[in-house]
Amino acid sequence: MQWVTWQNVRVDRMACVLLIRRFIDTEADFIFIPEGNTDIPRLAIGFDIPGFRYSHRRGRASFHAIFIDHELEDQVLH
Repeated sequence: MQWVTWQNVRVDRMACVLLIRRFIDTEADFIFIPEGNTDIPRLAIGFDIPGFRYSHRRGRASFHAIFIDHELEDQVLH
Protein backbone atom coordinates (compact mmCIF):
# COMPACT_ATOMS: atom_id res chain seq x y z
CA MET A 1 0.00 0.00 0.00
CA GLN A 2 1.14 3.55 -0.63
CA TRP A 3 1.11 5.99 2.26
CA VAL A 4 1.48 9.72 1.64
CA THR A 5 2.60 12.59 3.86
CA TRP A 6 4.31 15.92 3.50
CA GLN A 7 8.04 16.37 3.03
CA ASN A 8 10.21 17.85 5.79
CA VAL A 9 9.39 15.03 8.18
CA ARG A 10 9.06 16.03 11.81
CA VAL A 11 8.54 13.97 14.97
CA ASP A 12 4.86 13.06 14.41
CA ARG A 13 5.40 12.03 10.80
CA MET A 14 8.48 9.99 11.64
CA ALA A 15 6.61 8.24 14.47
CA CYS A 16 3.73 7.50 12.08
CA VAL A 17 6.13 5.96 9.55
CA LEU A 18 7.55 3.70 12.28
CA LEU A 19 4.08 2.72 13.50
CA ILE A 20 2.81 1.96 10.00
CA ARG A 21 5.86 -0.06 8.94
CA ARG A 22 6.17 -2.09 12.16
CA PHE A 23 2.56 -2.70 13.14
CA ILE A 24 0.21 -2.07 10.21
CA ASP A 25 1.84 -2.50 6.80
CA THR A 26 5.29 -4.09 6.72
CA GLU A 27 5.43 -3.58 2.94
CA ALA A 28 4.43 0.11 3.12
CA ASP A 29 5.66 2.39 0.36
CA PHE A 30 5.95 6.02 1.50
CA ILE A 31 5.53 9.02 -0.76
CA PHE A 32 6.52 12.48 0.43
CA ILE A 33 4.80 15.40 -1.28
CA PRO A 34 5.43 19.16 -0.94
CA GLU A 35 4.00 20.67 2.23
CA GLY A 36 0.59 22.21 1.63
CA ASN A 37 -0.21 19.83 -1.24
CA THR A 38 -3.27 17.60 -0.75
CA ASP A 39 -3.28 15.95 -4.18
CA ILE A 40 -2.38 12.31 -3.49
CA PRO A 41 -2.64 9.16 -5.63
CA ARG A 42 -6.18 7.75 -5.72
CA LEU A 43 -5.56 4.55 -3.73
CA ALA A 44 -2.93 5.97 -1.38
CA ILE A 45 -3.56 6.66 2.30
CA GLY A 46 -2.76 10.16 3.48
CA PHE A 47 -1.45 10.76 7.00
CA ASP A 48 -0.48 13.83 8.98
CA ILE A 49 -2.09 15.98 6.28
CA PRO A 50 -5.10 18.05 7.40
CA GLY A 51 -8.38 16.70 6.03
CA PHE A 52 -7.25 13.09 5.73
CA ARG A 53 -8.37 10.23 7.97
CA TYR A 54 -5.06 9.94 9.80
CA SER A 55 -4.49 13.51 10.87
CA HIS A 56 -4.61 15.41 14.13
CA ARG A 57 -7.84 14.83 16.09
CA ARG A 58 -9.16 16.43 19.24
CA GLY A 59 -5.79 17.94 20.07
CA ARG A 60 -3.86 14.70 19.55
CA ALA A 61 -1.19 13.88 16.98
CA SER A 62 -1.68 11.79 13.83
CA PHE A 63 0.24 8.95 15.52
CA HIS A 64 -2.60 8.63 18.02
CA ALA A 65 -5.25 8.56 15.26
CA ILE A 66 -3.48 5.66 13.55
CA PHE A 67 -2.92 3.85 16.86
CA ILE A 68 -6.60 4.13 17.87
CA ASP A 69 -8.10 3.32 14.44
CA HIS A 70 -6.03 0.13 14.14
CA GLU A 71 -6.83 -0.89 17.71
CA LEU A 72 -3.20 -1.54 18.55
CA GLU A 73 -2.72 -3.00 22.01
CA ASP A 74 1.05 -2.66 22.48
CA GLN A 75 1.57 -1.24 25.98
CA VAL A 76 4.87 0.42 25.05
CA LEU A 77 3.14 2.39 22.29
CA HIS A 78 0.23 3.20 24.57
